[in-house]
Amino acid sequence: MGNLRSKKVGWFISLIISFCLVLVSSGCVGQQRRPLDSKMGEEPTISLYVAETGETKQIKMEEYVKGVVAAEMIPTWPLNALAAQAILARTFAWERMKTEGGVPARGTDASTNVEEFQAYDSSKINEAVTKAVEKTRGEVVKYQGEYIKAWFFADGGGLTAASAEEGLAYTKKPSPYVHSVKDPGFAITTEENKGWGIAIPLDVVR
Repeated sequence: MGNLRSKKVGWFISLIISFCLVLVSSGCVGQQRRPLDSKMGEEPTISLYVAETGETKQIKMEEYVKGVVAAEMIPTWPLNALAAQAILARTFAWERMKTEGGVPARGTDASTNVEEFQAYDSSKINEAVTKAVEKTRGEVVKYQGEYIKAWFFADGGGLTAASAEEGLAYTKKPSPYVHSVKDPGFAITTEENKGWGIAIPLDVVR
């Protein structure tokens, strides 16, 4: 869902590696090429709420994933980094649609509002993004036959979070395949990415 972004390629790739290490060490079955929940293996069409215009449109699943990858990543990043994000974006969408009915408040399967679902920007789709999505077509990550909660983030601050106590914004039943691990990306990112600040007027906090 919503996440801060950095333009440091090596740092994000290391994040993806950390995520994969968590899944592997937890016994996740890993990537699976599925017929996108269609018995006939046909690509499904989902309903997408476009927050920018307030309209709802029908869109093919893989076309939707392209827009998510283009928005959540820098489209010029390495192909394998984009491909990893495509798998996570696809998995995230299917898990939310299956467990929560997508975006009930909008009556749709997905939304372009990053606070409701995932970021989406079709205007940023380029050849690399298209190739990454096509390369991983239909691939998702499952644990014991169920879609994982494919969380992703821009910076783990040196250590990923696996529970609400560790900073994960998720208070429901803990996921057995998520464990806190060291984030190697923190060691190679620039100083500007290692900290942030915000100024809040005194009259706001009183």
